[in-house]
Amino acid sequence: MKKINFIKTIEPQQQHNLRVWFTISFIACIACIVCLLGISSLQWMLLQSIKQEKTTIMNKLSPLQTYLVKNKTLLDEEQLIREQLKHIERYTKQPKSPLDNLVCINQACGTSPIQTVEINKQQLTITLVCTHAHDALSMIEKLSSTKKFKNLALVDLHTTQQQTQKQTLCTIKGTINLVT
Repeated sequence: MKKINFIKTIEPQQQHNLRVWFTISFIACIACIVCLLGISSLQWMLLQSIKQEKTTIMNKLSPLQTYLVKNKTLLDEEQLIREQLKHIERYTKQPKSPLDNLVCINQACGTSPIQTVEINKQQLTITLVCTHAHDALSMIEKLSSTKKFKNLALVDLHTTQQQTQKQTLCTIKGTINLVT
């Protein structure tokens, strides 16, 4: 081969080999790009179908979300009520509970309606409506027999006339027995 402008030319066999190598490389690159585009388009279509499925599932689950929120609030309320019940049970099961004294007074009263009950730490005042004075005395005996109260006395006996009935207001005072 002859030099042209001081450049050495390549032989025709090498030119042919170079042309074949360039064509194969170009076709291989195009094939790789097409494969990558094909794989990317498949992944993109898969992503779009997953998004559609997600929206349909979320639409179906929206009532479930409200149910779960409602369920959580109900569980919180239940927990709060359980704590309150524990507190109430602990208070009512105490042996020196005022509730125990009130239950005892209510049982001793029987059918006589109670007007007022005042319970301080040691003092007790009960006002009730009796038909006769001996009803008040029997209530004092019943309360004294429970050993929860001591020094019970009939302090006031007041008779009133309401409509056609004659009523007697009885006031009983005493102390609460702290050592039972």
